[in-house]
Amino acid sequence: MAWNKSGSSWPNWNPNNSWGSWSDSHKNSWDQSQPESKWDQTKPSASITQTPVPSDFQADEEFLDNREKYGYKLHRKVQPTNWSRKRQLAGRPVEDISIVDITKNGWEEHALRVLSQGSFVTPVWARSTSEAVFAAGLFKKIREKKYNIDAIAERIWADSNTPPPSKHEHAIDFMTPLVDKIMSLLDELHPVAQDCTALKKIQSLEAENARFRAKGVVLTPEKHTTTGEKPGEANSEPGSSVHPAKKRKVQLLEVDAIHHPKQALEDPPSATTDKAMQQWLENIKKHMDKEKASQLDKYVKQVVEHHKGLKSKDLGDLRALAIKWGLPYNLAEKASNKSLSQIVAAAALQAA
Repeated sequence: MAWNKSGSSWPNWNPNNSWGSWSDSHKNSWDQSQPESKWDQTKPSASITQTPVPSDFQADEEFLDNREKYGYKLHRKVQPTNWSRKRQLAGRPVEDISIVDITKNGWEEHALRVLSQGSFVTPVWARSTSEAVFAAGLFKKIREKKYNIDAIAERIWADSNTPPPSKHEHAIDFMTPLVDKIMSLLDELHPVAQDCTALKKIQSLEAENARFRAKGVVLTPEKHTTTGEKPGEANSEPGSSVHPAKKRKVQLLEVDAIHHPKQALEDPPSATTDKAMQQWLENIKKHMDKEKASQLDKYVKQVVEHHKGLKSKDLGDLRALAIKWGLPYNLAEKASNKSLSQIVAAAALQAA
């Protein structure tokens, strides 16, 4: 709807026009027993006052407020973008934009009917389609289940043995613990952001490994020693009575061995849940003798313990390492610290 210069979106109302005449002819149809304080529903408001611009705004020809707040200035007219052009908002004065212009469904928006009843409605500003769809879906489910949001928030405050702030005077503070609980769930589900350059290199390595496997080429990793000697030098001193192969059986790989992937897993796990990982490890042990299977259990436990408490910012390195060992990227993105550690440990031991 467009506002006229007087700040009203109604045409200049004249009691002599057809609307006014209609009102006059129906005056007697209104129940005169109603209290005088009741709004006269036969007449539109005489004027609608437009919300004034705050006095501290620094206006000029281009901006209603040329001060930058949260990274934005307040333009007088909507700037041309793909979205504003599509919605036919580009170039229009900001004060002329009505709520119908920015709702997804226009006049079909259900909230407009609620508004027309005089019931409470308020916009919740979304910055992307995903945010808008998620919020709308969440609110819909909450209404369907008839959840009392205030009661849930009050319960969280009660569980913490802390008196809640006023939900009227400090509404944001009142709801913060509930919001934090929802965010903790989203944190668990949110994939860790990865550096784009590193990700491309990882995907390139993954594709290269796949091409080698398709040609039947097996890449063997460098043998990693625990005492600093060069490969082939261990236990080579004259008179040694311990057979090198037997000595290696009782030695556990160092954790650092997982950082030298050259042979991708031939049979990576199909899922990274705790149950799926346990089954995957059991399947690997079926193809090992008893001593090697025991060594696998010990080494996996050692690597998992080594990475326990790894910070989120470092988890990307472990994820990239698992991908280099042959874990598909879509699984690595969702895998937990523990699962990633199990995968690189099992892969390193198998390749040793």
